Amino acid sequence: LDAHLVSHTDKALLIAFTAWVDAKLATATAYYTWIDKPRFTAHTRKAYGQAFPAPLSYIIPWLWRSRALKRFAGESSDQSQSESRIRAGARDAYAALSSLLSDNGGTYFFGVKPTSLDAAAFAHLSYHALSPVGDALRLELKSFPNLVKYVEAMRTVTFPNEHGHGGTCTLYTSHAAYDLTPSLQRAS
Repeated sequence: LDAHLVSHTDKALLIAFTAWVDAKLATATAYYTWIDKPRFTAHTRKAYGQAFPAPLSYIIPWLWRSRALKRFAGESSDQSQSESRIRAGARDAYAALSSLLSDNGGTYFFGVKPTSLDAAAFAHLSYHALSPVGDALRLELKSFPNLVKYVEAMRTVTFPNEHGHGGTCTLYTSHAAYDLTPSLQRAS
C-alpha cells in the first residue's frame, strides 16, 4: 500500500500518523468497546458473544474484557479522568488527520492512492461513526466534516452496495439513525 510514497518526508509522516492513530484512536476504540462497562454490557458482550454457544457466549466476552482491563490498569484509577483523557486524545487525532487530509487535498491522506494509514484510520473512524459504542466520540467526529466525507467515500469504495454506492455515513444510535450529511451542508 505504501510503495508509491517516495519522499522521506511522506514516509516519516506516514509512520508518525500511523503511530498517532494507534496511540489515540485505537485506544479510544478499545476503551469504549471493552472498558466502558455500560457500553460493554449493552453492546459489546452481545455482539461478540453471539458467535459462541451458551455459556461461552457470556464467558468469553468477559474474559476478553478482563484482558483489556489489565491493559488499561496502569492508566488511571479515576475512570472519568481516564475517559476525558481518551476523548481528548481522539479529538486531537481527528484534528491532526483532518489537517493532513486537507493539506494533501486528495481522496486519501497522501493524495490519490490509499496507504496503510488510510486502512488504519478508516477502521477506527468508521467504527466511531457507525458502531453503537462509538456514540461517545460521534459528536467530536461530526465537527470534522472532511473526515465524515472521507468515511463516506471510503465506504463507497470499500463496501459498495449492489448499485456500486456505499451510501451516506449514517450514524448509529439506539433510537434512530442520523445522517451526517445535513451537518456537512451547514459546514460548507
